[in-house]
Amino acid sequence: MQKREVRAIPKILLVEDDNISMLLLKNILKSEFCSIDVANNGEDGLKLLKNALDTDEPYDIVYADHHMPILTGGEMLKLYSSLEKEREEKKTKTVLLSGYIDAEKYRNVSDYIARKPFRKKDIISTFVDAISA
Repeated sequence: MQKREVRAIPKILLVEDDNISMLLLKNILKSEFCSIDVANNGEDGLKLLKNALDTDEPYDIVYADHHMPILTGGEMLKLYSSLEKEREEKKTKTVLLSGYIDAEKYRNVSDYIARKPFRKKDIISTFVDAISA
């Protein structure tokens, strides 16, 4: 397993198809001085995650809405988790956002925020946990 360098600026990926939720997430996290990339669906999110691994600059944390078109957040994170395992990469902190989450189905996810609309304190708490690990 490869060890990741600690970055001065955490690298975040937000995958959300709802523009208002995306804007809210970006506004909450920009106050934390992090680098933020965005995708509007799970397929585009998975492409960004793979590219980050290929360039040896993986994300520190991924926030993904569960209910999205093309590929759900849960499916995207499950595929990405398999890729990390295959490449023997350190597991990226992943947070699935939804009003309801089947925890048994998505055991590969680091954390859940099973409340939408989400609260700022929940987003900040998962962020702090991820960069402190």
